[in-house]
Amino acid sequence: MDGIFRGPHNRVHPVVNDTGFELMKRYGARAWPTLFVVDPEGGVVGKVTGEGHHRLLDRVVGDLIDAYTNELNDDPLPLLSERDKLTGSELAFPGKIAVSDSMVAISDTLHHRIVITDHAGMVQRVIGGLEPGMIDGMATAARFSSPQGLAFGKKHLYVADTGNHAIRVIDLVSGGVETVAGTGKMGRGETGGPLATRIDLRSPWDVALAGDTLYIAMAGDHQIWRLDLSSREIGVFAGGGHEGIRDGDRQQATFSQPTGLSLHGEWLYVADAESSAVRRVNIAEDRVETLVGTGLHDFGDRDGDFERAQLQHPLGVATLPNGDVMIADTYNHKMKRLNLEPGSVKTVVGTGEPGSGSGTVEVMLNEPGGLAIFGRQVLIVDTNNHRILSFDMDRAETRNWRVKH
Repeated sequence: MDGIFRGPHNRVHPVVNDTGFELMKRYGARAWPTLFVVDPEGGVVGKVTGEGHHRLLDRVVGDLIDAYTNELNDDPLPLLSERDKLTGSELAFPGKIAVSDSMVAISDTLHHRIVITDHAGMVQRVIGGLEPGMIDGMATAARFSSPQGLAFGKKHLYVADTGNHAIRVIDLVSGGVETVAGTGKMGRGETGGPLATRIDLRSPWDVALAGDTLYIAMAGDHQIWRLDLSSREIGVFAGGGHEGIRDGDRQQATFSQPTGLSLHGEWLYVADAESSAVRRVNIAEDRVETLVGTGLHDFGDRDGDFERAQLQHPLGVATLPNGDVMIADTYNHKMKRLNLEPGSVKTVVGTGEPGSGSGTVEVMLNEPGGLAIFGRQVLIVDTNNHRILSFDMDRAETRNWRVKH
């Protein structure tokens, strides 16, 4: 285990990457999130499991600060953040990617900007700046905060501006940015309304466009939302709001931090991260079903038929023309293929260990977060390696897909 700073979520505190679950087992944590309060002497004061304990934690931590006022050291830790190490890099923890007939868009998440290239990777336009903010306007003035999901329209690019809890739209002709949903404040229990820009959203993570309807993976609410781009009305499309993995009627079904979306015909495919599952919603029949995944905290790394296969915190999905689904199996550091017929999952790229190797034999990924289909290629957002890879489905070869100026 290494004490490190992790970057995709713009954390500014030290993080332990407990890949072997050693700390988790030692502390007896059995679910995510489990939060322990530790005093300055190293003693465990208490713990809470699940979300929504901010008032209790605020009180307990405040009491500890008062009790240990004379013993606290305010000097910053002598550690260099991952973002500081990436000064001058082309991408910093990119999250998602989208492809149109002539362009490729990349959410350069920790640089808080959107990079738009041609199909050869040559940069055509950069929207946003290196510091987070929520500012509409022209490309150089506009600001985002940890943007993630992207969806191309005919003349626009829709952005899940995750850190701002908003949906933004980029005019691909002028480069101007406009907020179409969200207020910039994190919502709590909202259900929608007729004026999308007056509704507080909660961690929108991905978007998928069908005509004038924009589907939104609202990770923070464990739901799928729907925005009518004509009327600007927004509301819950699927999910009751409780964390879970229940199938059935789309309004009664439950999701667990949905973070990836992909449309294919009447199906909306969902990477349901916290349940380590791939789900899908039949839009015409208003029902939800699970393809891979068995429980809220069941995870693993196993190929095979749908009933046996296991994933670990997948963040991205992309459907192929034949209906098969490519999966960014994020915490397994792999890309897998979900074959609808005969109903099986197979690893395509990755060894299961984090790394940065590339080539045709031992290709390694490090927490891939997004995928896009590009002809007979799959573009892979290799998030923690700050790069885009291209997987050739005919040759089964992977190479770097370079972003160039």
